[in-house]
Amino acid sequence: MVERERLGGLPAMKSRSFFNKLLEFDDLAGLKFIPGSSWIQELHPLVKVGFLLAFASLVLISAEAARGAVLLGILLMGYISSGLGLGYWLRKLRFILFFAAFILLIQILFRQQGAPLWQFRLGPWQFGIWSEGLGQGLALAMRFLNLIGLSFLFVATTDPMKLVQGLIQAGLPYRWGFMLITALRFIPGYQDDFRQIRLAVRLKGVRYDGFSWTRLMNMLRYLLVPLLATTIHRVDTLSMSMDGRAFGLYPKRTFLTPLLFTRKDAVIALLGILVVILFLLSFYFG
Repeated sequence: MVERERLGGLPAMKSRSFFNKLLEFDDLAGLKFIPGSSWIQELHPLVKVGFLLAFASLVLISAEAARGAVLLGILLMGYISSGLGLGYWLRKLRFILFFAAFILLIQILFRQQGAPLWQFRLGPWQFGIWSEGLGQGLALAMRFLNLIGLSFLFVATTDPMKLVQGLIQAGLPYRWGFMLITALRFIPGYQDDFRQIRLAVRLKGVRYDGFSWTRLMNMLRYLLVPLLATTIHRVDTLSMSMDGRAFGLYPKRTFLTPLLFTRKDAVIALLGILVVILFLLSFYFG
């Protein structure tokens, strides 16, 4: 009993604290491709890059909450049609939803402009909801949700190998493409390393349930120093492997299976361009 209490980590798994949940990167990161056969996952990666840039631009220029809600609806339709579903969106963005609600609350409380909608008293303090604060808060929250949700959808539905292959076939130097694919491939490896280091710290009896600044600094030292050493070792191994395979000897790189731009990709790209044009026209006629 005493030993279990000293180890701390194993019994704490039954009732995880808020600080422990913050360290559960498996459910939060979302930086992982999910194979599938939906139309989004089979779409040419460069078309998806174009959609990503166009949608992000529309989100940034949309200052009204109503347009943000329309873009959020389109984004959720993308999640549903890709087979990921709304459950995936809620699970991956639950902390993002919390921060979006926090942004909305801050705007409501401290932006007192426009017409008063509702006023109430809480003890000696008086609060009010104003039309400008509510509208601006909803617009900022929608923009935040749309940008983060868009990046999650892109990563979950885009094969990093095909993305880099498409960029190289479009003219990107393959050395730069290798750097990109290496960075994307290393992210799951970092997550596995972090999980193993965290488990090792638990087995050594170090507790990280509860919160204090001293415990937080110690945990960062216990977790980040081994992770940094593991990363340096992995990079050293990769560089030796590249030298052994004469990476960069030839100026051009060929592919065993070239990535083709099909008629289906062209039709979907044209439909996406049409939607963007209609949305831009709504700024002038809406």
